[in-house]
Amino acid sequence: MKTRKLIIILYCTTLSVLLSQQSYGQYRAVEHRIPSDDEIPVSKAGCYDIPGATYVLTNDILSPKSTIFLGKDITMDLNGYTIIYADGNYGHVTNYGFEEGLTGWDISKAPGAKIEDTELTHAFIGKKILRLKAGDEIASEYVYLPVANRSYYAMCGITGNYYSDMKGDLRNDMRISIFVDDEEGKELSCLTEYGDSARISCPVINRSARLGGGFVFAHLNNIPSGKYRIRIRAENDCLVDEIDIRPAMDVGIGIVEETHPLGHYDHLYNNLHSAFFDYTDDVTSGKPVEGIPVVKGTGTITIKNGEIKNATAGILSHAIQSTAENVRIILDNIKISTSGINTTAVDVEQAVITNCTFNVENPFIINRHGAEFYAVDLRGTQSSEVSFSEFYGGQGCLAFRGDFSAIHHNYFVNRQDRKSVV
Repeated sequence: MKTRKLIIILYCTTLSVLLSQQSYGQYRAVEHRIPSDDEIPVSKAGCYDIPGATYVLTNDILSPKSTIFLGKDITMDLNGYTIIYADGNYGHVTNYGFEEGLTGWDISKAPGAKIEDTELTHAFIGKKILRLKAGDEIASEYVYLPVANRSYYAMCGITGNYYSDMKGDLRNDMRISIFVDDEEGKELSCLTEYGDSARISCPVINRSARLGGGFVFAHLNNIPSGKYRIRIRAENDCLVDEIDIRPAMDVGIGIVEETHPLGHYDHLYNNLHSAFFDYTDDVTSGKPVEGIPVVKGTGTITIKNGEIKNATAGILSHAIQSTAENVRIILDNIKISTSGINTTAVDVEQAVITNCTFNVENPFIINRHGAEFYAVDLRGTQSSEVSFSEFYGGQGCLAFRGDFSAIHHNYFVNRQDRKSVV
């Protein structure tokens, strides 16, 4: 089976290059129309789950968190409009990528702090990176987090330098700790209930990335809106970059059979799937909060004729995400634009995708050993079909696992451009 899948991938990649000069399917904007009498108009974020219904957007829909949740056996016609998620007027830490040197950073406790050029030191994101000596501690300026009681990740990119110990084993020699302070300077401590256990999610102490570098983060949740800052302590000599506090785990459209209430750094480090953490009522069973449709059994959901995008370069977000194992997601004439760390366009079990465009700016990921954060990830074992679509991916374009999947007439551009600042 693995051989057959590999042949399919190679065929598609070759085909896309040969046909790149032709228009082989992509999103095309449609004119807005007035819903018919047997269609249901949609004008705001919420849950839409009447079996057999066709919902039609009548305007753009925005939400500071996740935007829309769907039931099965429905059609959602975006009608030429746009669904925008994570639109909460979120800011970023000043100079989070050190492209302006040390502007905005308190380095009074970091005598070894030094800005270096990524082209001369180590490839990461952007042109600049910060070198710290063991024991150095830096603090950002305060950033305002406008939405209370939601998940944020206080994140820090870290490169992967290695040495061989006395036994000849490779060890990662770059370790950091992440702390977050409120506007009174008090250090936050978050004990978070996950699906497997309760863990301290902030601060995160003495952690490293895996081979190839990645991101370490602290999970903030159930905190009030207000001003916060991130502090990074180098536990040994290290190179760090892209230090920020960002909204996490948002979706544009969600389909929920069960939530996957995971989101600690340990979970992502070990490639465990996270979904709908902030919409979980019972972490043990993965039961969503009241009002979210629970989608079980076989069925289909059709989403067509419009755009989905995120308003903020966040972290671990998805334009469309589904945990409904036996529900086929049909995407027709959809354009998805999303940016951030570990951001994807589509994260579902199975799908039929036609005439779509996926534009994903994902310059680096939390755990570079994970293959789950390509632009489109069809992670179920059921067959899928993807055709006449364009993929512009940041860490890969398309991953699929279902036997007998059909992938044809697509155009793939895999742009792992770490020089861009996201």
